Amino acid sequence: MFGPPSDRQVDRDIERGQAESRGSSGEQQAESDYVDEAIETGKDPLE
Repeated sequence: MFGPPSDRQVDRDIERGQAESRGSSGEQQAESDYVDEAIETGKDPLE
């Protein structure tokens, strides 16, 4: 049970890491769009 992780577990961890990196890049894109809009309009788009 406490031996080296199986290949299947390693694959799952790799997939999870890729999904997390995709998720964070999506958040960064949304944040940069928000900042661009704030600069263009001169006000906070959330208000």
